[in-house]
Amino acid sequence: YAVVLADKAPKGSEEAAAEIRKKGGQAIVVRADVSVEADRAALLAASTGAVGGVDLLVNNAGYGYLATTEHLALEESRKMFEVNYFAMVDLSRRALGLMKKPKGGTVMNVSSVLGLTTALPESAQYAATKHAVIGWARSAEREFKRAGVTLKVVCPAGTKTKFFDHAVGPDVASVRDQLGDAWEDFDTAPKVAKDILDGASAPGLYIFPGKAKEILPAELVKLLTE
Repeated sequence: YAVVLADKAPKGSEEAAAEIRKKGGQAIVVRADVSVEADRAALLAASTGAVGGVDLLVNNAGYGYLATTEHLALEESRKMFEVNYFAMVDLSRRALGLMKKPKGGTVMNVSSVLGLTTALPESAQYAATKHAVIGWARSAEREFKRAGVTLKVVCPAGTKTKFFDHAVGPDVASVRDQLGDAWEDFDTAPKVAKDILDGASAPGLYIFPGKAKEILPAELVKLLTE
C-alpha cells in the first residue's frame, strides 16, 4: 500500500511515514481532526490527490471520556461520539462513494471488545460508542456488499497505547486504578495492527486481533464468526 496517515498532532505520524519511506515505501501525512467534518472531506480528497484513490480505509481514531452516570457531562459525551462514532460513519460513507463497483475496496472500523461485552461503569459512555459502531456495521454490511465494498469491524482487547494519556473525564484515574497490573498483559500495538491487516482479506464482518477471542465468551465468538 501507499500509506496516508491522518493525525491531529502529526509528529508521531511523520516519524512513521519517514520509516516507511526509508524502507522503500510511499507514505504521506495529512493533518486532520476527524471530529471536524471539513477535515474528513479534505482527508479523503488529499488521499485521492496523492495516491489516486482509496483502497483500504482504517478508521482507528478514538478516545475515552470516562465518567460515571452521576458525573456525566452530556456535552463531553457528544464530543466523544463525534470522534468515535459519527466520524467513522462519515468517513465510511465517503469511502464507499470512492470504492463502489467496479473499483472495490475495504473499510475497517475499529470498535472494541467493549462493544460486545460489559465495561466498567466509568467506561459506560465509551463502551456505548463502541456498541454503536458494531450496531451500525452489522446492518450496513449488506449495503456495502451490494456496492462491491468489504466492511469490517475490528474488536481488539486491551492494547498498550497512549489511551490514558489522552482520556478525559472525572473518572480516568479510577478506571486506570481498577485495571491495575492487568495493563501489563495488554496486547502490543504492533501485534494488534498486524492482526488487523491480516484480517482484511479474511471472510466475515468481525476481526478479533490479539487476545480478543480469549476475553470474549467462546459461544459469542463462535456465533459471530460462523
